[in-house]
Amino acid sequence: MLKWQQTLVPRSLTELDNDNSKVAVQVHKSLLGYMGDKSMAFPATLAQDILQKGLENPQLRDEIYVQIMKQLSSNPTADSIAKGWQVMCMCVSTFPPSMEFELYLLNFMHEQKKKKGAVKNYAKVREGHGDFNASQQQ
Repeated sequence: MLKWQQTLVPRSLTELDNDNSKVAVQVHKSLLGYMGDKSMAFPATLAQDILQKGLENPQLRDEIYVQIMKQLSSNPTADSIAKGWQVMCMCVSTFPPSMEFELYLLNFMHEQKKKKGAVKNYAKVREGHGDFNASQQQ
């Protein structure tokens, strides 16, 4: 369930109300398009859409992080992985995960440091920013 897939998720990966679950499916579509797993026009605007939804709706933030982590897990395409880490960095710089989810996200990044190449570097940079919530709730 939490491994890369090229098809759209039918519902949210986390427990959300019906309206937010529908938005979560739209976020996943944008994520697939931005990462190049689904052919869509204007991928930069898709990343902007993801960031805007997370910024405006705190209930969606953990869902967005879970979707990104899912798309980065067992992903067979280097370009897709690079785009996934780019959007992860953008999200971390734009909005924090919930306090309940923060340690899961940090653990995911810590595990990615064991990999080679750019993935290791992205994970190091993002993990190095430490406590997401303390630094962004000022």
